[in-house]
Amino acid sequence: MDPRNPQGSPQASGIPLEHIRSIAMSAQATAEAKKHSQKHQKWIVETLKEHKGKCTYEVLVEVGEKHHCDTVGAMLKILKKRKVIYFKQMFLMYPMHKNEVVELKKPDYDPMKDHERRINHHH
Repeated sequence: MDPRNPQGSPQASGIPLEHIRSIAMSAQATAEAKKHSQKHQKWIVETLKEHKGKCTYEVLVEVGEKHHCDTVGAMLKILKKRKVIYFKQMFLMYPMHKNEVVELKKPDYDPMKDHERRINHHH
């Protein structure tokens, strides 16, 4: 056994250190992506509140551009699945559904708090 690498270290487990670093970096990237997703969901809810609970998909896409968000459709699908908003289509695509009305159902929804609640609920 190599004294510089005691049993139980990553190399001893047969997993190269580069792989462990890569896994840690991808976990960090996943956390970053989740944070971005929550921020985008937050401004979507705020935008709907500013428009008295309803606006067109086009309005959300335009606000999304200001927030450098190119995943507005995906964010809306997540929010719809969580019953925070409602729209008729399964998935909104621009410009095809630009006039589709998106309606806010849970004005008090906070994606940051919801994320914590769901994590604690699963453990």
